[in-house]
Amino acid sequence: MDDVVVDHCHETGLVRDVLHRQSNVLLGKIENAWKRYAQKSAQVPLPDVLRNIADYLEDGCTEILHPYGATQLAKRFSAKKKEEQEKILLDMGAGALDIEGLNSCSRTKLYRKILTQDKYEQY
Repeated sequence: MDDVVVDHCHETGLVRDVLHRQSNVLLGKIENAWKRYAQKSAQVPLPDVLRNIADYLEDGCTEILHPYGATQLAKRFSAKKKEEQEKILLDMGAGALDIEGLNSCSRTKLYRKILTQDKYEQY
């Protein structure tokens, strides 16, 4: 492993292990955020919170599309090249005639329309 640092516990000063520099920076940010925002009101220690967060992230998602999530996906779609946009639209069920002659903005609008159809009506 390149670019390693010796990690230590900021509470005790004791060495924990050798980590990649970026992992060490991320760990420091997590620990600092925990101390700043949650530690005083939390009834659970940080390692347990992190395990719970990992479980939460791994449990998957609902089938409900968040409105801002649709916006994020549309932004990512709009940054793709024309050929990739067209392939995605075809894979989503758009017809070749629906796509033909569309500019990037129109392809993105079509993508968002297909993406969000039937996603919000029941809520």
